[in-house]
Amino acid sequence: MTKKVLHSLFILRENGICVFERHWIETDIDAHLFSGFITALSAFAVESMGKTFQSLKLVKEQRLAILKHPYAPIIGVIIADYRDNGYLLNKILEKILNKFYQIFQTEIKIEDASLIGKTKEKFPQEIDIILKGKTAERSFVSLFIGFLAGSGLSVIIILFILSWGINFAYGGGIQNLFFAPIFINLFDGMQPWEFLDIQQIAVIAMGLVFVFFLLTYFGPGLLGAYIAGNRKLGVINGLLSVIGGLLIALIFQNIQLFLYSINMLPVFVGFSPLIIILNILTGYFGGLLREIYRLYPLPGKDISEKVMKHVTILVKKTFPSLDKSED
Repeated sequence: MTKKVLHSLFILRENGICVFERHWIETDIDAHLFSGFITALSAFAVESMGKTFQSLKLVKEQRLAILKHPYAPIIGVIIADYRDNGYLLNKILEKILNKFYQIFQTEIKIEDASLIGKTKEKFPQEIDIILKGKTAERSFVSLFIGFLAGSGLSVIIILFILSWGINFAYGGGIQNLFFAPIFINLFDGMQPWEFLDIQQIAVIAMGLVFVFFLLTYFGPGLLGAYIAGNRKLGVINGLLSVIGGLLIALIFQNIQLFLYSINMLPVFVGFSPLIIILNILTGYFGGLLREIYRLYPLPGKDISEKVMKHVTILVKKTFPSLDKSED
């Protein structure tokens, strides 16, 4: 059974003749019923869009992706999930059109009338290869898996920092200039150099805590959001990571960060605006990265009547002359 990846795919000549079509859902759409739209779309694509990729939202559940081959007289048209990323659809259409031209370039050049029959036999398997592994589930299950993966990576990074940091600080060498213990004697008042030492401690501590949170959340946040599947779930994953970090700070308040024992609860609260912003950004871009590489799987419902209704309205509004000519 073919995995449901897209709604429909059409490859057509510039004159509007459909030379290949494929559907992944139960549908009544075919090249003949769709011919008026495809003809108008072909003229519009060639004259107005040129080689530029275009994407139109048809109805709530679908979007239309259109791309002309850079030098061959063929156009690719995809009906896809409205949530699918335009960049990804563009890349898929590029691969499909390039492979189509590579296989059938002779028939395309001489306008072979038997091209339609040949494409039905040879091209479906090529599309299966191009679309293999191009879908990813987006659900609370993927969110949970992403959260576990990101949290696990965070724990590994924290353990590495705590074990390696202390050894590094006591290891001797140039790092002692930055991490060596600083002793302040306040019995005779604070001397200018002692005030500078306190400033040094504060700067070192702030810098270390900043790097600590950056390492703890940046990579794990991207990983968790990527596995979660999209921008919305990625942001949720990031906020869950903030809550998880707060719980850890409550449970394990004092930690040894290099040479200094730090109460993490007030530090976490103080850095919370930065942590929240960092997690939202990593969640958003991690989810976006997933959308760029993976399509949404289809539910497999028959929505052809809705597609045809809205496409017909779109064609009549965009190309009124076509509607008149049909009368």
